[in-house]
Amino acid sequence: MILHIRGALGTQLFEYLIGAAKAKVGNTAIEEVHISTAGNIVEPCKTDWLSQIIEVPCPVKLVEQVNKQRVWTNVDNFKLINETKVIDNIISKVPLVINDYSILHVRGKDRCIASEQDYCKIMHSIGPTVKLLGDDQLMINNLIAICGFGENISQDELTDWQTIRGAKQVCCAFTNFTISSLLFRPSVDIKMLSRENSNGPVKIHPISYECIDQLFNHIFTNATWL
Repeated sequence: MILHIRGALGTQLFEYLIGAAKAKVGNTAIEEVHISTAGNIVEPCKTDWLSQIIEVPCPVKLVEQVNKQRVWTNVDNFKLINETKVIDNIISKVPLVINDYSILHVRGKDRCIASEQDYCKIMHSIGPTVKLLGDDQLMINNLIAICGFGENISQDELTDWQTIRGAKQVCCAFTNFTISSLLFRPSVDIKMLSRENSNGPVKIHPISYECIDQLFNHIFTNATWL
């Protein structure tokens, strides 16, 4: 079968996982992975991140299509990922480097889900040692200026993904990015803003939070909602 996926780094991994779970249930093999890059999407969705972060036992191609798995639209997708235990067979290409940071991941460029006040509350709960990383450097530097402490450690996508995995604690609003990294180290202390406590201009559908809850209940061992 050809598996069609779409999205940026974290979404590509989850789209692949549901495809692998369906293939396992159907007793079929994934012969190729096609990453859809057509349509109105941001630039990070036009890169093959999947084969940079995990071992993929088949060719991965970028294609001018819009097909995808829509993994975040149905809680049953995450139930199937959990039941089939496909994550156990995924090998990360990115080495684990322990840093013991307490990290706040800031998402602002594509979807501003949390407000500056939300992020500042988290920063104060962590304290002066908080490290910030994310895609919106303007927001991160503004948060540091508002709170009067914190360090911006953002680099490129793959380095940030690796840094998250090596952390002691990771706090965030809804995002695939941090969760996808921590699949490979599920004992990390994860704290995610609930939908009710996320006060940014963008609201994520409640079903997506139910999907995260499946991961919190069945894969991550130290995950809580804020």
